[in-house]
Amino acid sequence: MIDKSVFEYSWINEIRNDKPILLIAEGLLMYFKEKEVKELIDKLMETFTKGEMLLEVTTPIVVEKNREHNNSFQRNAPFQWGIKSGKELENYNPKIKFVKEWNYFDHHLDRRKEANLTLRREFSGRIVHLEIG
Repeated sequence: MIDKSVFEYSWINEIRNDKPILLIAEGLLMYFKEKEVKELIDKLMETFTKGEMLLEVTTPIVVEKNREHNNSFQRNAPFQWGIKSGKELENYNPKIKFVKEWNYFDHHLDRRKEANLTLRREFSGRIVHLEIG
């Protein structure tokens, strides 16, 4: 584990870049502005030439609702960024290739029959799988 801010880019140099890498961002990106997320991805792509990324993302609707109903826990850290589709991330950097994404509700649907599938997809997070290279 590296104990630094994600935007203190010196941490990137502490990771070997001579082999494919797996980068995981969970519970992180939605708290930053789109410009900051793009900048972070660009910095990562400058250093790592081969590998994969797994990113937890949310939707623009969730970002908007989070701002409207900000509770005391999140008052100082509201959601700022969301995407409709993980495929959008291919536009962030030419080295990124979208592989797939899955919604939290894609599994065990039998346990969630009471909720509308469309609403589930619109109001829940997703994991996006990307290839680097």
